Amino acid sequence: MLALASMNFPNWKSTRGQLEPKEFAFFTIEIFKSTNMQSVTSIVKVSNFILSRPTLAKVFVPAAKAFAKYAGYREMGLKFNDLLLEETPVMQKAISRLPADLSYSRVYRLITAHQLSLSNDLLPPNKAVKAEEDDDYLIPYILEAEKEAFEKAELDNIEVKTK
Repeated sequence: MLALASMNFPNWKSTRGQLEPKEFAFFTIEIFKSTNMQSVTSIVKVSNFILSRPTLAKVFVPAAKAFAKYAGYREMGLKFNDLLLEETPVMQKAISRLPADLSYSRVYRLITAHQLSLSNDLLPPNKAVKAEEDDDYLIPYILEAEKEAFEKAELDNIEVKTK
């Protein structure tokens, strides 16, 4: 029923150790924002495909690293998952499923970033989020919520044929 095969997100880190998953995902999301690929599931699949092909990885990995470096969200104290659009029902469900400590940390980072933005300032380099600290705390919840939404839509649109 659900074709969510080949999603090995917990092992998403590049086997060559060249890329942080957040950098590549951020780059991939920006590339596919204007297309019809609106689900995180699609982005994870495309990212896994690109990282599994050495030729594609050689092209996209340096661009993704540069893009993440110049995006500047880490200097504001944000993690990649803090940048994802919150206004969709899937994201609302994923955010509501976060454990209390992750939810509190997320809100604190967002408030800090807003304060820094208002004061037109950046965090000092020792307090900025480092690439190894930028974990995918929200993506598993998003994938689970997308899977449930897809199943619900599939079950809501089932056609029963009588003989």
